[in-house]
Amino acid sequence: EYVRYISGTFRPLFAHMLYMKGVLEFGKNTSKKMDYLYAVFQACIQLNPELLGAAFFGGVVLPQKPADFPKGIALLKEAMQLNPGEWRIPYWIGFDYSQLEDFKNAADFYKQASLFPGSPTYLKTNLAMLYYKAQSPELAILYFRGLKDTITDESTLELIQSKIDWLNNIIFLQQKVSEFKKLFGNWPTSLNELVDRGMLLEIPKDPFGDGYYLEHSDEAGSEKCLVRSKFN
Repeated sequence: EYVRYISGTFRPLFAHMLYMKGVLEFGKNTSKKMDYLYAVFQACIQLNPELLGAAFFGGVVLPQKPADFPKGIALLKEAMQLNPGEWRIPYWIGFDYSQLEDFKNAADFYKQASLFPGSPTYLKTNLAMLYYKAQSPELAILYFRGLKDTITDESTLELIQSKIDWLNNIIFLQQKVSEFKKLFGNWPTSLNELVDRGMLLEIPKDPFGDGYYLEHSDEAGSEKCLVRSKFN
């Protein structure tokens, strides 16, 4: 209520005062006053959207466990609406989503961040890794192929091609794993079993990571067998 009555040149001053108060309060029984601290940093960004430290502290530093990250994301989304020209805010939102292992949303916000002028190039090259983590290597390859058309640096192009080869191997091996299940009624225990059964002459060399392996999981009663890379 008070924030609404603060106007003019006083707004940045009060934003900075609240920001310092929030930072000083952080660490003193933080878990017992999370809602209060979120409100403090939210007031900061309402008073001065350009005070990015408040958005970073409230959206990235303050969340400490999975249940906290949705609040951090909500605060950052508000900050992004108030400060739409800043690449770091969607980048931080993507980071929060990655902490929740929601890699699809993480990739979407990383992509938004990468399109802003002045955003670092690593956002563009690392984005596809989130598609891979979201179990969408095909999307990652499409992204990389489009990215190649916008880059002239030879070393970066070589890196992108290595990642494309790496993801193509994952897709190929995943197809062979699915064929194995259809043929034998169960998942292979390791990739070497594909060679032992004559489905492969050898396991493709991992050009980017440190070897491929199988990850078995049981999600919602549905057993999965995914090809992963030791790079990850």
